[in-house]
Amino acid sequence: MVSCTDTASGGRPVRVDRWDRQGSNRPMEAVGDECALKLSTSLRLMTQNINGFGQFAENIKELAVKELLIEKKIDVMGIQETNVCWHKMQNKHKIWDRFRGWKECGSCKVSVAYNSIDTISAKSQYGGTSLITMDMLAHRLIDSGVDNTNLGRWAWSRYRGKEGRVLQIVSVYRPCRSGKYNSAYLQQMRYHLRHNDARCPREVLLEHLADHIETYKEKGDSMVVMGDWNEDVRGATIGEFKENTGLVDVMLQQFLDEDNAPATYNRGKYPIDTILTTRGVDITGAGYLAFGEGAGDHRPLYIDVDISSVLGSDLPPPTTYVARRLKCDDPRVVRAYNKAFKVS
Repeated sequence: MVSCTDTASGGRPVRVDRWDRQGSNRPMEAVGDECALKLSTSLRLMTQNINGFGQFAENIKELAVKELLIEKKIDVMGIQETNVCWHKMQNKHKIWDRFRGWKECGSCKVSVAYNSIDTISAKSQYGGTSLITMDMLAHRLIDSGVDNTNLGRWAWSRYRGKEGRVLQIVSVYRPCRSGKYNSAYLQQMRYHLRHNDARCPREVLLEHLADHIETYKEKGDSMVVMGDWNEDVRGATIGEFKENTGLVDVMLQQFLDEDNAPATYNRGKYPIDTILTTRGVDITGAGYLAFGEGAGDHRPLYIDVDISSVLGSDLPPPTTYVARRLKCDDPRVVRAYNKAFKVS
């Protein structure tokens, strides 16, 4: 994706691919590779802060997420700021039930992190993340979980490949500093103060996430960490986090000049969302979708990953089955069903 064959005066490489032809922070345009054709040898991973999933099933944001999953052929989508205290919802409105049986011809698994220990939140609760896994990867899911504080800071899922290879994907939401009533920042601060830790929750999150990454890197996992960092990802703080964890920013890596990275929040000036990976994860495509795509006020970001680099090659396709449904458009079937129902 990077071409540096041309040089300017003084021998400095000049990038000539489409990314550098995009102006910095252009407000509405997509930047990078077009999120269109997906190769059968690639996994498509996407992340977006949707600023609230909605408390009731079939709401406009939920439908927008489902449409995006289908339209862009996404294998795993990380969502930040679900903003729902899920255990206080009726079953039919919980995120697991909203996606259960949604794709009749495929499979769909959901990993959800939210503050399950907070006693103040109503049904609406700031923060939270989730991972939605589709089709082939859903059949390879071996484990999933959340950060060990149960504050809803990140959700993770692990997928088994060949010869013991494992891919782990993490969806993280790092809150902005906010004194707003029961903001994600204040939820986390209250928790840490109860445990005699008066540090900024944003600092603590990076430390704990780095520990999580190191633990699973030692186990040999290939890792993809994606989300909303609520800070310019080109700055010193996130730069130090990348250096300490050994992760590569595969979004910024696409730019010869990082100053050309676009704003990812529609009222912001800087890229505060990004995707990080361990070394060896082969990226075959990457891009920032336009504002207005998906369900939130942040750009969706995506990468295409070569399957063989994270799960191995020659993976057998999963077997899927089409569920049998009652044919309600056939009056004979309807009459027979109603008759059997009344008899029973």
